[in-house]
Amino acid sequence: MPKIQAREPAKWVASIKQHKLWGADADTEPAAKDAGAVQAQQDWSIVGVAIQGGSAFALISIGDKPSEQYRVGDKTPDGAKILQIEEDRLHLLTGGKESILEIYRK
Repeated sequence: MPKIQAREPAKWVASIKQHKLWGADADTEPAAKDAGAVQAQQDWSIVGVAIQGGSAFALISIGDKPSEQYRVGDKTPDGAKILQIEEDRLHLLTGGKESILEIYRK
């Protein structure tokens, strides 16, 4: 039988953090709109978007807490910077890479 290898989860976690697969590391950048308000690991979702004239904001719910308004320039709970808000998507900057988060499933 093959020899069972010992697992080293700390090694793999360090590798993931080093490569920033999910954007900024919570240890190096604020993870929320309010510093210290929300940890990057918490679940969050977009409740909706409101646009009127040149003003737009996204309503983001974090866990079971009431939703809050996020505007262009704010950071999502996982540390991504909001670059643009459209009716059906958010343009985000995560770890120096731009991405689009579709709000509604097609």
